[in-house]
Amino acid sequence: MPTAAKLVAAAALAAVMYMATVAYIPGLPQGTQTGYIREIAAGIGLFCGWFFVGTKPGGTFAEGLSNGVKGAVIACFWVLIFASGYMMIKRSMRMMYDGVFDAVLGVFEQMIELGALLFVPGVIGLLFGGGMIVGAVTRAAGRRWK
Repeated sequence: MPTAAKLVAAAALAAVMYMATVAYIPGLPQGTQTGYIREIAAGIGLFCGWFFVGTKPGGTFAEGLSNGVKGAVIACFWVLIFASGYMMIKRSMRMMYDGVFDAVLGVFEQMIELGALLFVPGVIGLLFGGGMIVGAVTRAAGRRWK
């Protein structure tokens, strides 16, 4: 059932994921094609905000903050899965894998490589700080509009 808290959480987490992706892109290797990753990250943030953050807006202020950070971490995980899967498909079309098992392992290798690039202060700060803001705003919306 749609609620104001779900709508606020979805919009806020989509914005946070978009900004975190914009901060993440300069850390990628030179010549990396980014395509629509910002918009895809925002879409995943929208989905995670609606289904993970917006469903539990109540509770204490600390629970709201942790709920927002949890949503940002979940969204970040799914963006990494999506990007790694996309890169695996592109590589498999160029016959870079010997079999299916190598391709599946390639997804996890790509996740580790892309995930290591997340650990810069700008991206981490946006994910955690933005997640806390998302949680606080979602809690406020849930309390204001029941």
